[in-house]
Amino acid sequence: MSSSINDIKAFPLVSVIVPVYGVEASLPRCIESLLKQTYPALEILLVDDGSPDACGSICDEYAARDPRICVIHQENSGVSAARNAGLAIARGALIGFVDSDDYVEPTMFEDLVQPFMTYPSLDVSICGWYRHEGNISRTFGAEFPSGAISGHEAFLIAVRGGGIEGYLCNKLYRSMLLKGILLREDLAICEDLLLNCQVFLQSRQVICIPKPLYHYQIRPGSALNNLSSRLRYEPTARAAILQLTDEKPLRATAVFSYVQQINLLAARAACAGL
Repeated sequence: MSSSINDIKAFPLVSVIVPVYGVEASLPRCIESLLKQTYPALEILLVDDGSPDACGSICDEYAARDPRICVIHQENSGVSAARNAGLAIARGALIGFVDSDDYVEPTMFEDLVQPFMTYPSLDVSICGWYRHEGNISRTFGAEFPSGAISGHEAFLIAVRGGGIEGYLCNKLYRSMLLKGILLREDLAICEDLLLNCQVFLQSRQVICIPKPLYHYQIRPGSALNNLSSRLRYEPTARAAILQLTDEKPLRATAVFSYVQQINLLAARAACAGL
């Protein structure tokens, strides 16, 4: 990773990494939502992952109009490779991720940065989110723990699968934590949970903001909804999570969640005839 601005000053630079592939219809909405942020110090990294449609041209057009945008064009390598490419050049003291078919509320990054001013030991801030699937929308975040918690507590909640989820896109990270950590490019699912578990175990404090600020769009055929993908990749990801710590309480919780998830997936597979 390139050198970062590591001092949290009045307006620390926030690098927002956006992997882009096959979303020409929704990409302008995503970019516009970032350009309309109330937070003044943004670096927007659009990573065109060899998209076969007009996404590359759309990214270049926006970059020509706004100096906050930097575009990376690469051969198609997958979403994790795209995010890793963004991490390699990110200059911000704080780093966020946004998916190119999603969009964010205008105050999202202002609200996520603010706790870093109050808590000097804060390493990750997390906001609530909207989940849109077809005509159904739900909000999440009301179940968040209140106040600042330790990174170990955040890890426990994440592996239990409740409250703090494994998503990258509703979180803001101190960039120092991501040095030497890359998303695993051999995983098509739970690679974000794995990275978050790695980060949480290195974090001093984590804070959650119940207010929903991120709009998460569920597309038909996405990896999240693809049962065969979950059966193929999730056991590998969960096994990697178990290797992160030797502390018995953490491992016991992770093992329980892991076994619970695998049993559930196996039952679903049997019902689906897979």
